[in-house]
Amino acid sequence: MRHSNQAITSQNAALLVMLMGLTRNEPSIVEVDDLLYSKGVLDAYPLPEAYLKSVDIGQPSCKFAEVLRRITADHRCDSRLAEIEGARATGTMSMRDFDLHRQLAILDHGRTSYSTANDFAQALQDADMSFLLSVLDRPDDTNRATKQSVREVFGIKLIGVRAAARRRAIFELAGINADQGVVVSLAA
Repeated sequence: MRHSNQAITSQNAALLVMLMGLTRNEPSIVEVDDLLYSKGVLDAYPLPEAYLKSVDIGQPSCKFAEVLRRITADHRCDSRLAEIEGARATGTMSMRDFDLHRQLAILDHGRTSYSTANDFAQALQDADMSFLLSVLDRPDDTNRATKQSVREVFGIKLIGVRAAARRRAIFELAGINADQGVVVSLAA
């Protein structure tokens, strides 16, 4: 009650005592919060003020930036939702926290800007091999959203291939043939 800025008063004390009779002998904070929330004693958490204002996410500079932003936002949202669903399932997150964080994950999806995607698209256009290799020449589980975007837009597979094939594909993506890639990588 204190954390929700609600006082225990003579008007709600009897209700609270009755509700606590519904719990086990030593309930967790999550169990108490869930009970009080489900009975309407505690209100849902409000959205943070920043989420009440619109944000400018910009415009995609190309089709790749559009796909990269979408896949990245989907991946972040899915990961966050899985994380909070896991916390809820293990009993470490109250329903109020779950509801709030679920809303935030969904709202964050729509608030992801095109900035990073446009920067990556520019690096691709400029054939910035140092940048491209630092992002894409990584294990399969690293920068997966970017690699999936490359596959969707350009048809170039970067996941599930050997390191040498992945590097050749990255050079191909930048418009550099394998022989030039060897020269460029030796010069670097």
